[in-house]
Amino acid sequence: MFTVFSRARTMSIIHIRLFWSFREWMAGNSKMGRQILGNVAMFVPLGYLGTALLPGKREAKRGRKTFMAVLLGGLAFSCLIEGLQLILTRGTFELDDLMTNTLGAVSGYILYRIFGRWKWVTAVAAVFCTLFCAAVLANGTELFHFDPPGSPKSYCFQAEGAENRDGTLLLTGVAFRYNHPEWTGTVVLQSTETGEQITLETEQTERPEVNAYFLCKNDYTMSGFRASGQADPGEEYEIMVRFPLSGLLGTGTYLTGDRIHYAPDREFREPEAEGTELEEIIRKGTLRAFRPDYHCWVYQMDNYLYWITEPGFHFEEDGTTYIQYHLWTTQKEKLPEKRLKNNWFWDNIGGYFEQFEVEGDFGEYRVSIRKIPEEYAITAILTGYYKNKKWVWGEYFRPVYDWQ
Repeated sequence: MFTVFSRARTMSIIHIRLFWSFREWMAGNSKMGRQILGNVAMFVPLGYLGTALLPGKREAKRGRKTFMAVLLGGLAFSCLIEGLQLILTRGTFELDDLMTNTLGAVSGYILYRIFGRWKWVTAVAAVFCTLFCAAVLANGTELFHFDPPGSPKSYCFQAEGAENRDGTLLLTGVAFRYNHPEWTGTVVLQSTETGEQITLETEQTERPEVNAYFLCKNDYTMSGFRASGQADPGEEYEIMVRFPLSGLLGTGTYLTGDRIHYAPDREFREPEAEGTELEEIIRKGTLRAFRPDYHCWVYQMDNYLYWITEPGFHFEEDGTTYIQYHLWTTQKEKLPEKRLKNNWFWDNIGGYFEQFEVEGDFGEYRVSIRKIPEEYAITAILTGYYKNKKWVWGEYFRPVYDWQ
């Protein structure tokens, strides 16, 4: 539940370099260090309680067999987790994880050999593990603090043109994985009403301007696509992509006829802007995030983000409503020096909504505006309401790219 099914689907990623996470930890990445220790600790109960349940653990000969059973059992269970993460695209397959999980199981074996003579220790461990598992199953991820789903950080997608003539669709755009130099994928349309899927014939096209924007160690020149097939012009579809070794991934982009939009029509409502200055933002801008549960829209117009809130949005009475936005990039070396010094490979920009609020005739709505940085290429943005160093809510999206 914790390592697979509570995670959002992103991409199938494989790390086969041994000890890469330890090198990151030694380089000062404390978050990686906590992850390594967590991977060890997570398997300690398996080794401890597994040893307690196996027969013949006191005799030297059988003790060796018990040790091997715990070691191989820990490795097998870790392989199961890593394999599920890979197949279900809910995490990263890492050799380092196999090693640290197995180390945790062996540590549990050693702890049992030290404390196993006191049966109450084993009983307490069993009760704790049972209650912990029950709490996870009952509450899902609510016990833990997770970032929102991270697909936008894994791959780039932008639908740029659609033409539907009597049911024959031609869709063009850009799509590629950031850790791969080529597109090599397939575009699929999925009906938002019936779930029916239409696989489009997809071919790569050359896009040197895209490569120039994201300029990094990978070459994204062949990142464009042309996809064609039969699609009902009156049906709404979500545009999906499938890369090698990945499941079907939603892009958050929708298609109705030849209209490209960023929220399903049946769920979306735009601000009531008629006769106000909001009209220009909504007419010229592109929706990037819509959170009706928090009474908020985020639009991008030109190179600016507009946070639009309606009555019901929670504002702090003292004017400290903090709007946060993280930005990821393929050009990490261009991040501010302070962030590089602390191994923070994303930019962290925020401010009080009230501080950047703009005056105008917006009716019952309030609007705050921030510029999108141009110092580096942006792969994904996470925005939302941030309070007491925790996300109250957050939403990932990609900026609208003007490759010129």
